[in-house]
Amino acid sequence: MPGDIAKEIDALNQMTTSELAERYEELHGQPVRTRHRAYLIRKIAWRIQAIRGHPPISRAIRGHPPISWKERLRTRASLAAAALHETVRWCWGAIAAALTASSHLRRR
Repeated sequence: MPGDIAKEIDALNQMTTSELAERYEELHGQPVRTRHRAYLIRKIAWRIQAIRGHPPISRAIRGHPPISWKERLRTRASLAAAALHETVRWCWGAIAAALTASSHLRRR
Protein backbone atom coordinates (compact mmCIF):
# COMPACT_ATOMS: atom_id res chain seq x y z
CA MET A 1 0.00 0.00 0.00
CA PRO A 2 1.54 3.29 -1.02
CA GLY A 3 2.44 5.79 1.67
CA ASP A 4 -0.18 8.39 0.74
CA ILE A 5 -3.02 5.89 1.21
CA ALA A 6 -1.55 4.76 4.53
CA LYS A 7 -1.33 8.37 5.72
CA GLU A 8 -4.89 9.05 4.62
CA ILE A 9 -6.17 5.98 6.46
CA ASP A 10 -4.16 6.87 9.58
CA ALA A 11 -5.73 10.34 9.51
CA LEU A 12 -9.17 8.72 9.85
CA ASN A 13 -8.34 7.77 13.45
CA GLN A 14 -7.91 11.46 14.32
CA MET A 15 -11.27 12.50 12.85
CA THR A 16 -14.45 12.99 14.85
CA THR A 17 -17.51 10.86 14.15
CA SER A 18 -19.21 13.77 12.36
CA GLU A 19 -16.17 14.27 10.15
CA LEU A 20 -16.12 10.55 9.40
CA ALA A 21 -19.80 10.69 8.43
CA GLU A 22 -19.07 13.59 6.05
CA ARG A 23 -16.10 11.73 4.54
CA TYR A 24 -18.27 8.62 4.10
CA GLU A 25 -20.88 10.67 2.24
CA GLU A 26 -18.19 12.17 -0.01
CA LEU A 27 -16.81 8.77 -0.96
CA HIS A 28 -20.03 6.74 -1.19
CA GLY A 29 -22.41 9.41 -2.46
CA GLN A 30 -25.07 8.71 0.16
CA PRO A 31 -25.57 9.66 3.78
CA VAL A 32 -24.44 7.23 6.43
CA ARG A 33 -27.10 5.64 8.64
CA THR A 34 -24.87 4.83 11.59
CA ARG A 35 -22.50 6.64 13.92
CA HIS A 36 -20.43 3.57 14.77
CA ARG A 37 -16.89 4.91 14.60
CA ALA A 38 -15.04 1.66 13.85
CA TYR A 39 -17.53 0.77 11.11
CA LEU A 40 -17.13 4.17 9.46
CA ILE A 41 -13.33 4.00 9.56
CA ARG A 42 -13.34 0.51 8.05
CA LYS A 43 -15.79 1.39 5.25
CA ILE A 44 -13.98 4.62 4.39
CA ALA A 45 -10.60 2.86 4.34
CA TRP A 46 -11.93 0.12 2.05
CA ARG A 47 -13.45 2.71 -0.27
CA ILE A 48 -10.21 4.72 -0.43
CA GLN A 49 -8.29 1.56 -1.32
CA ALA A 50 -10.84 0.55 -3.96
CA ILE A 51 -10.75 3.99 -5.59
CA ARG A 52 -6.94 3.88 -5.74
CA GLY A 53 -7.02 0.37 -7.23
CA HIS A 54 -5.75 -1.53 -4.20
CA PRO A 55 -7.60 -4.48 -2.67
CA PRO A 56 -8.82 -4.18 0.92
CA ILE A 57 -6.09 -5.40 3.24
CA SER A 58 -8.00 -6.23 6.41
CA ARG A 59 -7.71 -10.05 6.05
CA ALA A 60 -4.10 -9.78 4.88
CA ILE A 61 -3.17 -7.75 7.95
CA ARG A 62 -4.67 -10.39 10.22
CA GLY A 63 -2.76 -13.12 8.37
CA HIS A 64 -5.85 -14.93 7.12
CA PRO A 65 -6.20 -16.23 3.59
CA PRO A 66 -9.23 -14.91 1.70
CA ILE A 67 -12.44 -16.86 2.27
CA SER A 68 -14.05 -18.33 -0.81
CA TRP A 69 -17.80 -18.27 -1.30
CA LYS A 70 -17.85 -22.07 -1.09
CA GLU A 71 -16.31 -21.95 2.40
CA ARG A 72 -18.90 -19.39 3.49
CA LEU A 73 -21.72 -21.62 2.23
CA ARG A 74 -20.21 -24.64 3.97
CA THR A 75 -20.01 -22.76 7.26
CA ARG A 76 -23.57 -21.49 6.99
CA ALA A 77 -24.85 -24.94 6.02
CA SER A 78 -23.18 -26.54 9.03
CA LEU A 79 -24.66 -23.87 11.33
CA ALA A 80 -28.11 -24.45 9.83
CA ALA A 81 -27.74 -28.21 10.26
CA ALA A 82 -26.77 -27.78 13.91
CA ALA A 83 -29.77 -25.52 14.53
CA LEU A 84 -32.07 -28.02 12.83
CA HIS A 85 -30.63 -30.85 14.92
CA GLU A 86 -31.30 -28.92 18.14
CA THR A 87 -34.86 -28.13 17.04
CA VAL A 88 -35.61 -31.75 16.17
CA ARG A 89 -34.09 -32.90 19.47
CA TRP A 90 -36.26 -30.45 21.37
CA CYS A 91 -39.42 -31.49 19.45
CA TRP A 92 -38.80 -35.18 20.13
CA GLY A 93 -38.24 -34.40 23.79
CA ALA A 94 -41.53 -32.50 23.92
CA ILE A 95 -43.36 -35.33 22.13
CA ALA A 96 -41.88 -37.91 24.51
CA ALA A 97 -42.91 -35.82 27.51
CA ALA A 98 -46.46 -35.44 26.14
CA LEU A 99 -46.76 -39.17 25.48
CA THR A 100 -45.47 -40.00 28.93
CA ALA A 101 -47.96 -37.59 30.51
CA SER A 102 -50.86 -38.98 28.47
CA SER A 103 -49.93 -42.59 29.31
CA HIS A 104 -49.98 -41.71 33.02
CA LEU A 105 -53.43 -40.16 32.59
CA ARG A 106 -54.79 -43.29 30.86
CA ARG A 107 -53.64 -45.59 33.66
CA ARG A 108 -55.77 -43.84 36.27
